[in-house]
Amino acid sequence: MTFYVNNLCFDYGSAPVFNEVGFELPPGSVCGVLGVNGAGKSTLLKCLIRILDPSRGEVRLNGLDLRSMPRRKLSRYAAYVPQSTGAQLLSVFDTVLLGRKPYITWAPSRRDLAMVEKILTTMHLDHLALRPAGSLSGGELQKVTIARALAQEPELLLMDEPTSSLDLKNQIAVMDRISDVVVSQGLTAVVSMHDLNLAFRHADFFLLLNNGAMHAFCPREEVTPEMIREVYGIPVALERVRGHTVVVPLDSHQPREAMRPSLVKTG
Repeated sequence: MTFYVNNLCFDYGSAPVFNEVGFELPPGSVCGVLGVNGAGKSTLLKCLIRILDPSRGEVRLNGLDLRSMPRRKLSRYAAYVPQSTGAQLLSVFDTVLLGRKPYITWAPSRRDLAMVEKILTTMHLDHLALRPAGSLSGGELQKVTIARALAQEPELLLMDEPTSSLDLKNQIAVMDRISDVVVSQGLTAVVSMHDLNLAFRHADFFLLLNNGAMHAFCPREEVTPEMIREVYGIPVALERVRGHTVVVPLDSHQPREAMRPSLVKTG
């Protein structure tokens, strides 16, 4: 039971954005999509969820063809968290309740309401439940958007830079919760990320995009400094610090401390 992508391609007009992207992920795993600005990370996620229509390729979840699935049914299997959201007029509770829309016929059930309460507690948003979502900070609103996606009970979670509006503490806290949900519920998550250290901390697999192509796809343990240099154009070292892999950028310049003039006493 896996998430399977084969030969996925997308063009803007006659200009290709990416070609022949293919990978396979098991349930309970997080895949970090990495690459420089403009590499096609956001476009790839939108193609996987059918916000954009790929020019060709397969996208299957547990054998089901997501490209031909009716959209209401698709929203029961896959949830998408965009980089940013528009104006929010509903309360936080009602915004998260929108995630239950694929399951609601006439009115929310007790299960729907109970699930929203549970997710708000899990995301530490329960104290904001009655606040207008539009009154929240950017970071708080991003957490509400993630909570709404989790309310869909998806098997596939697609997230476009979900921590971009969060401070360091909340970046780690949110990704920790996402990782816990992915493992405990057997979901598959595909997450575009800019922070390489955050990716090494939370992603089980890396998908590296470069110049309109899939540069590499591999488990976290197989990522090399050469792969990162080839994609980002900067040499790096991968160091282990208290059990975590840390990316250290390298260059040919002297450290700042060595460049500072020494103080000379006169008189």
